[in-house]
Amino acid sequence: MLTDEEKRQLDHDGFLPMPEFLTAAQTRALADKFDELLGEERQRAGIEAHQEKGADRLANLVRQGKTRYWGICNFKAWEAAWALGIADGCGGPRFACVQNPYSLLNRVLEDEMLPFCREERRGVMAYSPLAVGLLTGMYRADEPPPPGSLWATARADRFAAAMGGPAAAVLDAVFKIAAEHGRPPSQVAIRWVLARPEVTTAIVGCDTAEQVDANMTGLDFELSDEQLTRLNDASADVVVPVR
Repeated sequence: MLTDEEKRQLDHDGFLPMPEFLTAAQTRALADKFDELLGEERQRAGIEAHQEKGADRLANLVRQGKTRYWGICNFKAWEAAWALGIADGCGGPRFACVQNPYSLLNRVLEDEMLPFCREERRGVMAYSPLAVGLLTGMYRADEPPPPGSLWATARADRFAAAMGGPAAAVLDAVFKIAAEHGRPPSQVAIRWVLARPEVTTAIVGCDTAEQVDANMTGLDFELSDEQLTRLNDASADVVVPVR
């Protein structure tokens, strides 16, 4: 959210004036405002003009060397196509990537967004590749979540639904393939995400240095075609995506 000081810096159109150099506060305010325009308010009548101005301001940041690229987050494919059109109408540059959740327990991106990004040659930053921790190896479909864990506290009311149905088969396949490689399940889940040619990076939330090390070492092995097929088949019937 914007601070009172940042709100005072906004011009009469609801955007920050574009000085020669942006302060940290101005950069945050601009990002917050553009996120509001393309997020919470994108369905509001007449928003096209605001989006065009926002895209133009972000393009200016790229042109002025204050950032190299800009991207979008949690858009649907039709919204991403709309954003491309706005950027083209403003003279570019286009957004470089999309950032959306993608995992063995959430394959919604495959319906439209991944084909769209492949066609438009946009990058994909896949966040939550471990399905909010469910694919780390900490959790079992037939056991309650470990005491004190996220799914035993803040998400306790959603654990049964998340682990129901085909999720058990997904975890079983992940555990078996992890054992075949002598790797933790988290690395198998991340490798599956990175096996998609459209995915340029997987964003993993880590709480400790040990988790960072464990996930980073997941980059030095590959899943076989047969193993990828097993994971694809096990996760194909997931109806309620975890995010």
